[in-house]
Amino acid sequence: PKLLEKMRLSATEGTSPPLEIRGLRKDGGITMLAMSQGRRIVFEGAPAQFAILRDVTEDRRLHEQVASADRMATIGLMAAGVAHEINNPLAAAVGNLSYLETQLDEITRQGARSRGQGCTEAEVVAALPSQVAALAEPISDAREALERVRMITRDLKTFARSEEDPKGHIDIPRMREGNLG
Repeated sequence: PKLLEKMRLSATEGTSPPLEIRGLRKDGGITMLAMSQGRRIVFEGAPAQFAILRDVTEDRRLHEQVASADRMATIGLMAAGVAHEINNPLAAAVGNLSYLETQLDEITRQGARSRGQGCTEAEVVAALPSQVAALAEPISDAREALERVRMITRDLKTFARSEEDPKGHIDIPRMREGNLG
């Protein structure tokens, strides 16, 4: 019906807009056909419409394959970018935690050495606040880095379910400032 309607329109106007239609093959499969611009002709004494139909099923299938490959490549690039964005703060957190571990080991060794050199338990304990205070910055840095990872994953989850759950938003400027710098 759609094809006949288009052909009637072209017969009255003298042109036919480009048209793709689905056809049914003898084996029951579906084929895509492209109809060329039609021409009005006289056939056996009556006005008629002449058009050429071309099977474009394979062209469409290849086009879909290329589009799918492009989507997969885009997803791969996005995944690499996300992995990079997550890896940077994780590396900072792991580095700070390793530093903390080393410093805590050193504090423990210093306490043992101090006791071995005749310091009292009270003197060893008195030295701890300054040593522990020096650990506050790497702890804060590690917490900040892990918070950035948490925010990235939260925003990704929001993005992934945007069609299902319209609640929430992604603050692009904040993401750019907090995670790209």
